[in-house]
Amino acid sequence: MAGYLIRFLIAALAVVILFALMPPFLHLIGFSMNADLYQIFRIVVGALALLYVFFGPTPPWPAR
Repeated sequence: MAGYLIRFLIAALAVVILFALMPPFLHLIGFSMNADLYQIFRIVVGALALLYVFFGPTPPWPAR
């Protein structure tokens, strides 16, 4: 059960960072992202995050 929590926290952090950095990065390289493309991007990233949470490898635990 704790493995799900750790994977959820990692996925949530990755999604937040990706959503914060992707639009400015795409604008920097000259690619405009319209609303339809952004919606598809959000669905794909969300699905990948869910797949990681439920089927991803268990991260190593720190030594106690």
